[in-house]
Amino acid sequence: LPAFKIPGYDYRVWDSEQLRGRVVVMNFWFTACGPCIKEMPLLNELTTDYKYKNVVFLALAPESRALIKKFLKKNPFKYNIVPAASKYIEQLQVENFPTHLMIDKKGIIRQVFVGFEQGIKEKLQAEMDTLLKERW
Repeated sequence: LPAFKIPGYDYRVWDSEQLRGRVVVMNFWFTACGPCIKEMPLLNELTTDYKYKNVVFLALAPESRALIKKFLKKNPFKYNIVPAASKYIEQLQVENFPTHLMIDKKGIIRQVFVGFEQGIKEKLQAEMDTLLKERW
């Protein structure tokens, strides 16, 4: 995974180096993406289920913080949201939304899920469980 230091919605800076040793689930989405919105309740369940596990959930969007703030009033999303992430999204060549990257404790992308699919929650869970068991 290319290194990053990007400010989140809550102004916390997410640094890829500081995430080493943790499993990272990256979701790429935007506010007008129907499939992205459709899967949000499932993704929110994951954040609850893995709250006390060594997993970080990041949701990168190309849009501004103001636009996302308006969106979140109607659509709760429990991931750590990173607004205005266009440059990083382009660097990763993400062109389809939603896209999920599963990153292991060493910072290596181990799995990519593109588009909304039935059973996405279970697929993400299975991959997280596998990655959590690995030593680094």
